[in-house]
Amino acid sequence: MSPCESFPCQHGGTCKALYETDDYSYHGFCEAAQAGLQRDPNKNLRFAQFNKHLYHVLDVPKIETVNVQTGRHCLLRCVKNDQCFSTNIAALHRPDGNISCEILPTDKYNQSEMFKANHTYHHYSIMSPCESFPCQHGGTCKALYETDDYSCTCTQNYTGRNCEMREEFHGKV
Repeated sequence: MSPCESFPCQHGGTCKALYETDDYSYHGFCEAAQAGLQRDPNKNLRFAQFNKHLYHVLDVPKIETVNVQTGRHCLLRCVKNDQCFSTNIAALHRPDGNISCEILPTDKYNQSEMFKANHTYHHYSIMSPCESFPCQHGGTCKALYETDDYSCTCTQNYTGRNCEMREEFHGKV
């Protein structure tokens, strides 16, 4: 059974099947589609839709750093790891033919100050509803990947789903 048979990719995304036979589960990822993460261990199906950020890195503590054969193998490791929300994949192969893969526990929206240009890595982030920058007035967007939603943490004096309303203060200060 192919993980792509159920057409898990939304909004015109293309499913790429990656198989793991050791646990009889099927994994895949979606390219060029809208936000999404599906991890359903009960069905042995897991999918993530990734955005590629060429020559950028998210410089945060890593879950693990491993050498893999291809970038797809790195993305598969992320999809299988419930703590993974993005990866850094080396831009060039190592002398042994493998490629360095960093599995990360966060994304560029929760750690935007750590997202930097870098000539040795490409950053892959799970597509997020935060990509449209819905939080206004300096609010921070937190992706709720499993429900394809987000929440905003607003700066002082702002409120609302998107931090769109200025709080009014009445009375003496």
